[in-house]
Amino acid sequence: MKIYLIRHGETKWNKESRYQGVKDIPLSEKGIEQVKKLGMYFSNLPLDIIVSSPLSRTKETADSIVEFYPKKLKVFYDDRFLEISHGLWEGKVVAEVKEEFKEIYNFWKLKPYEAKMPEGEGLHDVSLRATSAFREWVNKYRERDIAFVTHDVVIRVILMDIFSLPYDFFWKFKLANAGINVLEYDGEFKLLSINLICHLNEFSAEGVI
Repeated sequence: MKIYLIRHGETKWNKESRYQGVKDIPLSEKGIEQVKKLGMYFSNLPLDIIVSSPLSRTKETADSIVEFYPKKLKVFYDDRFLEISHGLWEGKVVAEVKEEFKEIYNFWKLKPYEAKMPEGEGLHDVSLRATSAFREWVNKYRERDIAFVTHDVVIRVILMDIFSLPYDFFWKFKLANAGINVLEYDGEFKLLSINLICHLNEFSAEGVI
């Protein structure tokens, strides 16, 4: 089976380097264009079902795939694929967080797995809900091709968990808005592509986590 881990299209807050977390921010104009390209790209790929975070930015991304796909696709919404809760950081730009939460911000950059957002979550919390949900969906639909439409931190955590990577790797790669990560599963996971963005005709992976 093929598995696609897809990050949602750009939002205004992504562009502003503003922490979103679980705030329900819709796609920007650029994000809408990105997910149109994403939808057209997926129209030629094998796909049976979509599992999505319920936030607007992921719903809009999933809807675009459905719109362009040549057969009817079922979309399931699962709260366990919500982005990490950034707590008190949500709505603030990076510069504000660096100034107001200097100690925890530096710790987040140095030891991401041990850090926890003030009044929010840590990576361990995301791992407990998202990776377990991912394995559950994969096991339930083992003979089908699945797309998971979710968020930056969620995708990073799932990839590190299923490939047993140390969380020191958390900052070692970037994931673009509307980028695709492709896996194959035949009893064990194999990574085929990471941060695939050829459909976007752009090369940036901007955003904030």
